Amino acid sequence: MPTESNPLATLDASADFAERVLSSAVPVALDGWKRVVRTYRRVKAPLIAALCPTSGRREYPFIWEPSPTERAANWRHTLERIAHGASGWEHVGDTALEPLAPCASWFAHHALTCESLALGSVQRDSRLLRLPGVRKQQSIPRALAAYLRAERYSDNAASAIAGRAAELAHGNATKGTLVLSANIADLLFCSESCNYSSCHSLTGCHRAGPQQYLADAHTIVAYHHEQRRQWKGATLPHKLYRRIVHIDTAHNSALLMRNYGDTMPTEFHQQLRRVVAQLLCRLAGQDDSDPKWVHATGKDGSDHITQDRPRLAYIDAQACDHVQLVGGDEHRAEITLATVVPCPGCDDTLDDAGALVCEDCAGGRTVCDDCDERISDDDVCSTDDGVTLCEHCYSQRFTSCCHCGENELSREDCYSDGNGNDYCDDCRAEHITTCTHCERDVSTDDVACVPGDGSDAEEHTLCSRCVRQHTTTCDRCDGRYHDDDEYSARGETLCPACGSARLDTLYAALTRSPRWTRSDVFGRASMRAHWCVSVHGSTDHYSALPLTTTLEVNHAS
Repeated sequence: MPTESNPLATLDASADFAERVLSSAVPVALDGWKRVVRTYRRVKAPLIAALCPTSGRREYPFIWEPSPTERAANWRHTLERIAHGASGWEHVGDTALEPLAPCASWFAHHALTCESLALGSVQRDSRLLRLPGVRKQQSIPRALAAYLRAERYSDNAASAIAGRAAELAHGNATKGTLVLSANIADLLFCSESCNYSSCHSLTGCHRAGPQQYLADAHTIVAYHHEQRRQWKGATLPHKLYRRIVHIDTAHNSALLMRNYGDTMPTEFHQQLRRVVAQLLCRLAGQDDSDPKWVHATGKDGSDHITQDRPRLAYIDAQACDHVQLVGGDEHRAEITLATVVPCPGCDDTLDDAGALVCEDCAGGRTVCDDCDERISDDDVCSTDDGVTLCEHCYSQRFTSCCHCGENELSREDCYSDGNGNDYCDDCRAEHITTCTHCERDVSTDDVACVPGDGSDAEEHTLCSRCVRQHTTTCDRCDGRYHDDDEYSARGETLCPACGSARLDTLYAALTRSPRWTRSDVFGRASMRAHWCVSVHGSTDHYSALPLTTTLEVNHAS
């Protein structure tokens, strides 16, 4: 994936980058995303103009030179976070963190002197120098790793814990950049590329919250970073601290929400409030070089925010800061979040805090031409004539041949045998026939042919059911024959072939010996209507195949 050097440099680049990242997670339609960007540009226009018309964001260098006491306090705070699992880990490497609390606490409060904590390294009066692998001027993270190994932590676990301590302490470093931003990518990914976790991340339970921030006229984001890192193919600021800021231009006031990330020094918060006040001055058309404001802190801001449906953003309003310009209408900020949040996947609106697109788009961005339901790209079925269908509608309209596998057979035109098997025309001609008795269409694998009545008669093509119910086994040849073609003679049931052979024999006998009686020849008065012997007066007429042949036997001679 190519790397984008700085997708936050312009509003257009930020919008393109945001669309690419969002499209990798959910289906984003071009028209839907254009609607999101248009709404964002319209409602955020005053904020963008007051920050930076090109990028919608403004950066402020932050340099802090802490005192030795503050450095020591920062290191103790970092080690306490490690001790009590504030890093968010349940396990590090192959070692559980439960026994870490007493070890890290002792390390922070007893093993290191104030001088060591203030300088960030092991000094000569430290107890740690008694441990193997610890030396003077060694950094605190490396000394922590050696100490944990002495406490029988594995090498992997000790290194991982020490690395986490170094990362947290790095967040308390003295040099970085404060950013105040209405940039679309900064707002949409305010909980990504950071060292904290939040429900507003792309996988959080309020992942749609940043999109509500995009659609309202009040919200910007403030964050602090010290370096840039790779994220989603781009080089972005790695946020160590973040705060949502709501601007109320009607009352020249701002509401700064809960802090996320590292604990920042007092000087940082003072600078943040100052740049927010400067922004309020620019929005009010005043000189921002020396803003005058009042500050109220530690208050619950939930009474100052109205959030009607959809409730997409999580309002974490505890311990808020209020910034109010001096003069004019002195009033705390009154914020109403956006009630119409466009869906990036269609022309509808978002309605679920836990989804990045609306309910209809959650399944996909393609619409079935039959049922008009939205379907995912993986479930799209396209026909040869360009019709787009969902799997259900496709199965209702088309099938495939069970023999040759030919696809996209119209159910209206193909042949079905009633057992769930569908055939194309060629396979039907080859594999389907009609039972001559029940006249059902059956598979050629399920039929048997039995001889017909007479040498020139057609065979009976019977299905297996008709073979069982309507055929009999010949007593002479053990062949099967249709019950309608049965020959009976002297207690025997014969097939047409065996019956014909018997009659041929009798026919020959009659021509030689005309004194045979009817019972001598056939054993009963009539075998069938066209195989019979009849007697007329003094002359016996013996009828045999063919019916037109008649023997005249004169008893007088």
